Amino acid sequence: MRNSSPHTAKTSADHDQFRLTQADNLHVEEEVPINGQTRIFASTKSRLKDSRGTTMGLVGISRDITELKKAQQTLRLTDLVFQTSPDQMFILGRDFRFCRVNAHIRTPPRVIRPRPTGTDPDGRYPRQGHTSSADSSLLNRCFQGETIHQGSWVQFPGSREPVYGRESYFPLQNLDGSIDEVVVIGRDWTDWKLSEDALAANEHRLRTILDGMTNFVGIGTPEGIVVDCNQAPLQLAGLQREDVIGKHLTDTYWVNYSPLVQQQVRDILQRVAHGETVREGYLARMGKPPMLWSMPAMFPCVTPLATSYNRAFRH
Repeated sequence: MRNSSPHTAKTSADHDQFRLTQADNLHVEEEVPINGQTRIFASTKSRLKDSRGTTMGLVGISRDITELKKAQQTLRLTDLVFQTSPDQMFILGRDFRFCRVNAHIRTPPRVIRPRPTGTDPDGRYPRQGHTSSADSSLLNRCFQGETIHQGSWVQFPGSREPVYGRESYFPLQNLDGSIDEVVVIGRDWTDWKLSEDALAANEHRLRTILDGMTNFVGIGTPEGIVVDCNQAPLQLAGLQREDVIGKHLTDTYWVNYSPLVQQQVRDILQRVAHGETVREGYLARMGKPPMLWSMPAMFPCVTPLATSYNRAFRH
């Protein structure tokens, strides 16, 4: 491709004429500035000869291919993303045959789906080892225009351990809105799933311990609204979670029996809101018949995703 301008037009013509002495036809792409924009033209030029075969001049035709070039560049970038994606990606037709697969699906570290060979036109999806009826139903939903995300454990023949795969299904719409193909993106999320399950199990274990403690342990907003608390103090006071959660701490059963105690708690909450850990006893009503217990500590809890303090209450 070469640049063309009014200043170089004669030079380009001379150059083309020289090249045409070596051949009868010449095909070139030229960048031409038009109204402040650079347009790309594809030109075909030929020698114009008289009856004796003598070259009389040049004749040619040009067409603007700027948009075509842009579309080709977009396709190249799309193909680059498709082929270099760390995820397994493939495209399925309505007959559930593989139309195209990316390079990663051929050599994944842990297979999510049985690997098709290249872009095997005879390879069907799903393959042996999967519930065909369930997968077919899911794909049919996608061919109706639905985008689907799912995760599941799969045990492959010859595999020592099951693999947790996360898959996303996207319909590929044609210009007229019809859908003939579906893009499937799969990723091995086994490590993430194992970590998530371990975190959930640990959270359940800690929650069980907290719910068994008779001391009140709760979390509140910087304004003093109770967000969560353990279960045993509620049972001792004959309360339900809705009697406490969403209320200001000073309006709960343990504190609202005395305006003096309410003011004391408000003062403590204000200090905690400024980052202070407060270990100051006050009398809280507990159980039925009511008894007065000391509540010794409140401290700020800074979350990684927030700059303001969450208050942690402990009776």
